[in-house]
Amino acid sequence: MIRQVIEQDYPVIYDFIKKAFQTAKVSDGTEQDFLDYLRTIPENDNQYEYIYVLNHQVIGHVKLNITFIGKDKVFLLAPLAVHIDYRHQTIGTQLIQYALQQAKKTGIDAVFLVGDPNYYGRFGFYPTKQAYNAKIDNQFVLELSLNKNKQYHGILNIYEMPKTIVIDGKKMQNKEDFYQEIEKKFTKNLLFKMGHNLDALEDILDGGYGVYAYHEPIIVIWENFTLSLKYLKNEMQDIIAVFQAKNHIQLKKKG
Repeated sequence: MIRQVIEQDYPVIYDFIKKAFQTAKVSDGTEQDFLDYLRTIPENDNQYEYIYVLNHQVIGHVKLNITFIGKDKVFLLAPLAVHIDYRHQTIGTQLIQYALQQAKKTGIDAVFLVGDPNYYGRFGFYPTKQAYNAKIDNQFVLELSLNKNKQYHGILNIYEMPKTIVIDGKKMQNKEDFYQEIEKKFTKNLLFKMGHNLDALEDILDGGYGVYAYHEPIIVIWENFTLSLKYLKNEMQDIIAVFQAKNHIQLKKKG
């Protein structure tokens, strides 16, 4: 039986997702935490989350997430998981078909996902052929149009868990923490010179794009990257490293 998820299901689903992705072909081990994060996004709507239950056991899960291209709402399908003992028994197929049936009732015109075109092609998904993203090969960015007259171009946010800035081993919880630590390390004169770069780095803490530019020794840990910026004799010379705080896909206009 496929049914809508309720909040009381969350702990069971967390354990299910964690175990299911331990035997998945592609996994980074954080899928269960990513799902928890998706539920916290204000613009998202958790009513489009479904589980397959058999003999009181969760054996499958799928979620449709509200995201945007410009001002247009679209769905992002993620994650999909099936219990290892029930794979290749149409459980995943049934979940996707059910989710798409629900999507068609909403008036939202498209569903996007990142996945295998050979698998998802059977449901009508196709490569957008117009997407580009530094992290994701175009062929894996898939779209299913629920309105053949609607075409999208712009920025598709596919969501990614927020990154953490750590300065000298201390996690920065917010912009106030960050500035307090920075002010301990830099003179006011130097902070003034760095002002435009600090504004850019502030975007990181807001979940946008950011640029690092420092002039004195400081250690910043960014996801799996450790960036050690050495002191420069010439204060006016910047060391700059650019990272993405969110994972976006640019959809180019057709034609």
